[in-house]
Amino acid sequence: MPAPTTSVSCASDTPWFVVYHLTASFTDTQQTNAVVHTASALKYIRPGVTAPKSSIVSTKYNSAVSGVVNFAYDNATGNLLASTTGFTTGQSYDITLTLRKEPSDVSTAPNVTALTMVDAHSGIYVTGDTLRVKATFDQVIYVESAHSYIKFSLDSGDIYARYRGNQTVSAVKTGSGTLYAVFEYTFKATDGASAGYMSVTHIDNTIFGSDVGHLSVRDVLPAITGIANFTVNEKTGVLKTQTGKTRITVRTTKTLTGTTNIAGA
Repeated sequence: MPAPTTSVSCASDTPWFVVYHLTASFTDTQQTNAVVHTASALKYIRPGVTAPKSSIVSTKYNSAVSGVVNFAYDNATGNLLASTTGFTTGQSYDITLTLRKEPSDVSTAPNVTALTMVDAHSGIYVTGDTLRVKATFDQVIYVESAHSYIKFSLDSGDIYARYRGNQTVSAVKTGSGTLYAVFEYTFKATDGASAGYMSVTHIDNTIFGSDVGHLSVRDVLPAITGIANFTVNEKTGVLKTQTGKTRITVRTTKTLTGTTNIAGA
């Protein structure tokens, strides 16, 4: 029995989704049990990879049909299978199918190759100061959410530096469609970190690459460059002696009120 006549064309290709135009024509009722759209015609889905349920986002019938088509992904072959019911000889279907792109592996996922402070505080912050860090990627990135973030862990707890859109930093364009992204956070009075007690722990997965599969960024972050130290609202009292007298040096971010009397020997 000859197979039904099928066609596949790519109607739209975005960083995160691909839209296919699929057709099948039947010359015999028995052909309608299962229709195969081969993997060779389908970009961004690969054999041997389990596609999550969200792979098929939507199915739209472009013409009135008497039957129903249910699509499934064949992990072993990479083919897209169309299980049909209710079609008869001489009928056809014309469908627009939207899929989330599926990669073959993580080898094409974007990596953060550098994190650099690009503010004027040299790593020493107090309440009201804004931290600005520039992330450099190894491929052009696309930012899906305005709420994308990098998480920092301080003595006082976690903070989230948020993505700030397309900016120009030192004559370099940053943001979606470039190799760079800038993240910002303004410190609160409750934030605190002593010297050496800061780490970069996580980058949000709503940042995608431009290479095959358009994968989300790998959650592996390098150390920050561009700062000699890092402190937030640091308060220290250092005791020193000089020529038999005691001198106390107090460094604080808070305003002292009233009168302080210190008696030395």
